[in-house]
Amino acid sequence: MFIIALCFFFSLKFLDSLCHQFPLFIYVICFITLFFIIRAINEFFSLVSHFKTLNKRDSNFIILFSFIHFFYFLAFLLRLFRKLPFIIIKDQITNSFLFQILSSWSDNHHFDFLFGFFWFFLLIFFVLVDSFRTLHLKLTLLIILYIVFNSACFLNLIFLSHQWLIYLFFITIFSDSFAFFGGKLFGGKLLCPNLSPKKTWSGFFCGILITLIAVLLYYINYVRHHDRLEIFYFIVFIIMSSIVSQFGDLIAS
Repeated sequence: MFIIALCFFFSLKFLDSLCHQFPLFIYVICFITLFFIIRAINEFFSLVSHFKTLNKRDSNFIILFSFIHFFYFLAFLLRLFRKLPFIIIKDQITNSFLFQILSSWSDNHHFDFLFGFFWFFLLIFFVLVDSFRTLHLKLTLLIILYIVFNSACFLNLIFLSHQWLIYLFFITIFSDSFAFFGGKLFGGKLLCPNLSPKKTWSGFFCGILITLIAVLLYYINYVRHHDRLEIFYFIVFIIMSSIVSQFGDLIAS
């Protein structure tokens, strides 16, 4: 799966380089992210028994509400990034239709007011629709924070640089895979037996070590052209990312 993902990434990056004015990479990743949001919400519906009482109309409303918030969070985060002096976004991205729409929307003086309006509309829906319960409202908030907001953060990283996508692939795939293989190979004390009966401390550290080596080898050119302090920060960032990735998997479990 990792090899397929890498092939897709580099093929898409190559096609994007041929489209000098059109940011194909961003639009494809945006489409994939929206598809992921739909699948993730539907999976959430199937796992949580309380959502099974909702009809198709109410479920579609939650998905539509999530889509609106996805683009709202996307515009909000881009507004924050544009204000940071050390953040540089490529002209190919800033000149794109999607970026221009999000920027003009976030610069509108009614932008912050719209966020409150969206939630006011949700409360009206909650009051008027009999099948929509208080628990549904809480779970909708969980969907917005857990699925939608994190998806918007992910796409914002891709807006900044394509390299973030491959970095996230390295961190998640290598950390999880080699934590599993390390645990199988070395065994040892379980990391968190109540949540995952197969994850061990030896696998945990093995996942961090292999991930660190793999990322440093891939970004060898970055390492060569920076001083020791920046390399040290980069190594610490990789280690922390690997730890967050593995514990994120436990939390999801």
